[in-house]
Amino acid sequence: MDDIRIYDRALSEDEVEALFILRNSRPTRGSSANSLSASVVGNIEVTPTIQIRHIPEKLSAFQKAGFSKYVRVFGVHVFATSSTPDVKVLHASRVLAQYLDNDEDGVPDNPLVVSHLVSRNAYLVMTADEHEFHTLHPDDWHDAGFDAGQFLHGRETKPDFPRW
Repeated sequence: MDDIRIYDRALSEDEVEALFILRNSRPTRGSSANSLSASVVGNIEVTPTIQIRHIPEKLSAFQKAGFSKYVRVFGVHVFATSSTPDVKVLHASRVLAQYLDNDEDGVPDNPLVVSHLVSRNAYLVMTADEHEFHTLHPDDWHDAGFDAGQFLHGRETKPDFPRW
């Protein structure tokens, strides 16, 4: 089991309200004001740890389908095959984190969006290339109730692309 819980369930109305309060009480980036030492609402850590892990047992349908890498970003699942380079998996996960927390303060910009994604078990699946995707078995995860996802292959990611 992961030692860090990040949105492992849909948020209650009280937790969503607490996130909006937390979000509005945090200083802006570069501010000299004291920031909160932990980004926690209830028992849920809101600052994502972008790290490749083993696929949790409760998500074994993805392992059965051919995935071996897992990252959780604000509760949204990222799965990748063993042939997908780690640097590409981490890059896609960081881009997802930035979409959800554009100001990078550790709190999703719109907690309602994150709560909805989590309640739908949203996921991103990654393979090294498009051809590899066709060797997988999507029915394994669809039959397990996972139907809110997006496909991305490693050739579509450019971790070394210069920033503008």
